[in-house]
Amino acid sequence: MNLFQKTFAGLAAFAVTLGVAVVPASAATTFNDDSSIPTWAQGAVQALADEAIISGYEDGSFHPNDTVTRAQFAKIIVLAADGITIDEDSTSSFSDVEGDFWGVKYIEAAKTAGIVNGNADGTFAPNAAVNRAAAAKMISLAFGISMDKAEGAPHFADVPANEWFYDYVEAVYNYSIVGGYDNGNFGPNDALTRAQAAAMIQGKSDESGALVADAPSARNPIVR
Repeated sequence: MNLFQKTFAGLAAFAVTLGVAVVPASAATTFNDDSSIPTWAQGAVQALADEAIISGYEDGSFHPNDTVTRAQFAKIIVLAADGITIDEDSTSSFSDVEGDFWGVKYIEAAKTAGIVNGNADGTFAPNAAVNRAAAAKMISLAFGISMDKAEGAPHFADVPANEWFYDYVEAVYNYSIVGGYDNGNFGPNDALTRAQAAAMIQGKSDESGALVADAPSARNPIVR
């Protein structure tokens, strides 16, 4: 059973926030800074924390506005996606990822699954913040999102059709996973926050666990 199916199983009696189900309070993972988690991300953070896909800090906080590193996002992706094998004995194939780095197995699992490639110079930059463009690509590849584009593409002034991330950004927009800013931009180079990452990973799905593209007139992206 994949993440989406498990999240939606047996949730008829529980509240739904932004299309993301909330588990019973008795089983819920809580953080001491829950009140600082944006409303639009609360359901996603809750569901992913209960699945042990994301976690908080040692002091019991979540820090929703902190940025997410490339290594952290690789871990979230491979834990959330269905069918990705994690080799506990992985060795690093990137020059800047040491063999004893905590995220080696997740980075290598993501690479083996074709979700990440690293940089042209053989590095991965594990501690660099993941940006919205890279996150769109990783989510599209990890969850097999169709590259279909909604009517009216391109939809963002700063995502022209000749950019490498164009197809991925348009795909996650088409599936209402990510929207743009009020100024018409997407912000492809903007760093992703922990709250945004949770909402993007949780995505929008129907009760069968499949991602569903909204009609343009009904689009209400989870992350802007």
